[in-house]
Parts: sequence; structure tokens; C-alpha cells
Amino acid sequence: MYPNRPLLRKVLADFLLANFAHMRKYQQSTSQIALSVIFLGLKDRKNIQTAEEAANTMLKASAAIRPLDCKKSQLFVQRAILLNPSSSEAWKMLKEIKC
Repeated sequence: MYPNRPLLRKVLADFLLANFAHMRKYQQSTSQIALSVIFLGLKDRKNIQTAEEAANTMLKASAAIRPLDCKKSQLFVQRAILLNPSSSEAWKMLKEIKC
């Protein structure tokens, strides 16, 4: 896999979340891949990532890690809200999390 391609990792994270979200062994890796998309997107000067895109990716990481670690999922949602305070999806996810 091309380790420095955030868009390719984003596609992989979306695929894993859509098809293997119910399988426990893929939840941690999906979350880590989604987080790496954010960090690689911020490092890449050619591909400027907006705060909205970073917040959506953070929400995907939160959804992937929620069954394993509720507190970490809540932290990811809070970071997504910091990145994009007008995201209704992030506020909705924050209300749904019961830790």
C-alpha cells in the first residue's frame, strides 16, 4: 500500500467501515487507518485537507472504535466538533455515546 497517500487510505477506511464494521478484529485497524488519513492529509502540502473533511474522517474513526473503546470514541467525536462545530452529524453522535 502506498503509505503516503491519504486519499487511498480514506477509500480503504470507508471500505472497511462499510463492509467489516461488525467484525471485532477489523475495528481497531479501521480506526487507525482513518486517523492516519487525517495526519497524512495535514502533512501533505499538495493536497490541502479542509477542517470539514478532517472532521468527517474523525467521525469515521470514532464509529470504528466505538465497540472497542467508548471513551476514545467520545474523544474522537469531540475532536471532530472542534474541527467543525457546525457539523450536525458530530453533535448527534456525541449525544448517542453513553459511556
